[in-house]
Amino acid sequence: MTPSSLTPTFVAAKVRFSRLRLGRKATIEPDWNLAMTPSFSKIARSAAMAATLALGLASVPAVQAAPKLTGEERLAKMLEGRVAGEPVSCISLYQTTDTTVIDGTAIVYKVGSTYYVNRPSNAKSLRDDDVMLVKLHSSQLCSVDIVETRDRSTMMYNGFVGLDKFVPYRKVKH
Repeated sequence: MTPSSLTPTFVAAKVRFSRLRLGRKATIEPDWNLAMTPSFSKIARSAAMAATLALGLASVPAVQAAPKLTGEERLAKMLEGRVAGEPVSCISLYQTTDTTVIDGTAIVYKVGSTYYVNRPSNAKSLRDDDVMLVKLHSSQLCSVDIVETRDRSTMMYNGFVGLDKFVPYRKVKH
C-alpha cells in the first residue's frame, strides 16, 4: 500500500518535541507505516491528543516573571497579620519546624504558629540558597551562636553571620 491509496480518518503521526527555554515546540510528521498496524485507532487517538496538547502549549502566552521582591519586602509579606513580641535570647531547635533565609536581611525560624525573626550581624552576606551550619552547645539556638554559610552546590565556605536576639511574631487575635 502506498500513502496515496490510504484514506484513514486520522493520519497516524509521530510527534517530536524539542525543548525550548520558555515552552515546547512540536513537529508533527505523518507515519504511513504506523497507519497499517492493527492498533492504529489507539495510536491515532494518542497522536491526536499529543498534537492537541502541543497546540495548546504553543498558544499559551509566555508568563512574565514577577518583579523580585527585596529582602525587606519579602519579610514584610511573610509577617503580614502578625505582631512583634518581646525579643528572646534563645529558641528551641527541637520545636523549630521551618527555617527561611531571606536574602541579605534575616533568618526566620517557625516554632508552632510563631515566627522568630533574627537579624544577624553581617546579614548582607545571607543568601537564601546557602546552607547554614551551626555548632550547638545545647538544644537551643541562642543569640551568641555563630552561623557558618556554605554554597549549596560546592559546599565551599561563604562566610558567617552572628545571631542577634530572636523577635517573636504571633498572629493577631481578633
